[in-house]
Amino acid sequence: MGSMSIGYRAEQFQRGSDVSLPYRATLLNEINSVISENWIVHAPHWSEAHSPFHDDFGIMLVWHGPALCAYTIYQRFLIDAHPVIYRSSTAIRPEHQRRGLYGRLTDFVLSDATLASAPPDGRFMAWRTRSPVVWRSLSRLCNRVAPSLADSEEHVHDLVSIADQLSAKLYPKQILEQPSLIMRDVYGHITYRTEPRCDSDIALNEWFGSNLGASCDSVFSVGALDARCSYRPT
Repeated sequence: MGSMSIGYRAEQFQRGSDVSLPYRATLLNEINSVISENWIVHAPHWSEAHSPFHDDFGIMLVWHGPALCAYTIYQRFLIDAHPVIYRSSTAIRPEHQRRGLYGRLTDFVLSDATLASAPPDGRFMAWRTRSPVVWRSLSRLCNRVAPSLADSEEHVHDLVSIADQLSAKLYPKQILEQPSLIMRDVYGHITYRTEPRCDSDIALNEWFGSNLGASCDSVFSVGALDARCSYRPT
């Protein structure tokens, strides 16, 4: 996926199961350490019992010297015969933000073989967040998104169907509210140190502020990836 900026080193696993057994505990500690710089952590987000070291996960790590400074984890699904990439977890240490690392992590996700082999109008991405910044960043990769939030309403029945099926697989005990696709009380184990706001979209901030009243609420979203949105090696 091209060379990293000077001082950074990328490590990629197209399948989480490729991470060697002796390396896994160290890696989980590093990932949880990055998370703890962005959130107040009440319980580890990733653990041996809940890990990404399986065939259906992809992992990219970005190192700066000996320290992990950024990572992304995603999971592959097939819903209604279409590939769906679920953005499980992404975090960047504060001092390494705004250096283009998020775009590099996203390029890695978009390079997944299941997306590359699918027709342009049959590729989907899903995510769960309470951050308007994350929501806007990922929604901009798509030509249609459910829920549409601050944008005009569109025909998104197929996306809602994917959201229903995917959320049932990922979080079978959670209720997905309709039509907002809000999940309540899902982030009890982590709390943002600083609640994120999207400087360029006041209306989006207002939607999140009025609809996600508690710090543990989130919105579950599914988008149809834009045909022009694909991995471009540099």
